Amino acid sequence: MVRLAEPATATPLHAQAMGDLVDRAAARLQRGSKSFAAAARLLSPAERDSMILLYSWCRHCDDMIDGEHLGFAVESPAGLQERLE
Repeated sequence: MVRLAEPATATPLHAQAMGDLVDRAAARLQRGSKSFAAAARLLSPAERDSMILLYSWCRHCDDMIDGEHLGFAVESPAGLQERLE
């Protein structure tokens, strides 16, 4: 995967951490939105990485607010028990 342009002062550790972050965000995009992932391929590599990071952050925030994971409801065992009663 092509990486975002690194600042001139970036260390090899910073570049590796950023690469890992983009890889995890890209995996989240693949699982969370097939159509958005397909559309991302139309962007330039630098724009794509930026968009993938933005999507991942927005997906995380939305999931935290809605109590979901990748847009799907996550119910605690306690919540399941309450529904059974």
